[in-house]
Amino acid sequence: MSDIKRNSPISKATKIRLLLETAKSMQAVVNLVDQARRSLNFIDRFNVISGTKVSNLGDKSPDDQHYLRRLAEYTLVVGLIQLDITAAIRIYLNGTEPYDTMYATKQLLVTINEGYKQIYQYVTVVNGVEVDENRKKSYWVKDIGRLISSELPELLPEYERITKALDLYDDQELKEMTKPRNLAIHYDKNASKVYDMLMALDIEKMVTKSMPFIAILIDMAAFGITTLNKFEQMINSKKNQSEIFHINKLEDMKTQHPEAADLLSQVQEWVKNFGKL
Repeated sequence: MSDIKRNSPISKATKIRLLLETAKSMQAVVNLVDQARRSLNFIDRFNVISGTKVSNLGDKSPDDQHYLRRLAEYTLVVGLIQLDITAAIRIYLNGTEPYDTMYATKQLLVTINEGYKQIYQYVTVVNGVEVDENRKKSYWVKDIGRLISSELPELLPEYERITKALDLYDDQELKEMTKPRNLAIHYDKNASKVYDMLMALDIEKMVTKSMPFIAILIDMAAFGITTLNKFEQMINSKKNQSEIFHINKLEDMKTQHPEAADLLSQVQEWVKNFGKL
């Protein structure tokens, strides 16, 4: 590939600074995704112990365990997408061969395209009418949006702000990346198409395109943490209210059935201890 030429528009000092910054960013995100995976393990173990079944809800109302699991899955996918984008940029910054730049650009192309589809999906236009059925099934709309609207409406302004940013990122240029994205993933029987696609890649364009997406991902991750904290507080509040209700109910029963007071007191202690689990 003698025609492959590397364009290196940034200085060595800038590269060093970016490598340090991206390394620090990656460490933080890795910690986040590790925590999300551990949360999923805990939720799954809890479901096995309690006999809770996690399945496709359809139109059924989701319970707290469902929301907790989807929040953890959402945090995990957002983190993985951010890590893939950052890793591709670091491959470019560390690269010593012209094809390093091409490979990094190709990975950015694929990750941005697939990542956006996974968390939000594109809106397509059919006969002049926008079709958003896929978007309604996305993490951001089906899982997070449903949770915010039904359980945490106080977070709706921030949710709508991030949604607007996602909408603005769904532009025509992004949609037109589908064809080169397919070549980047699947190659082609006509290898010349893949070669020509690689030759047409522009690292500056893809890095520039990735920056606002990274900013959205950072906001989404922070919003996910806030949502999880708020939701856990709400669950604890529900648990406390339920505990108080049952303890008071048992107290009334002790008055009505003094002969069973000792047994009922034991049940009260069990309810208190269960609330601490």
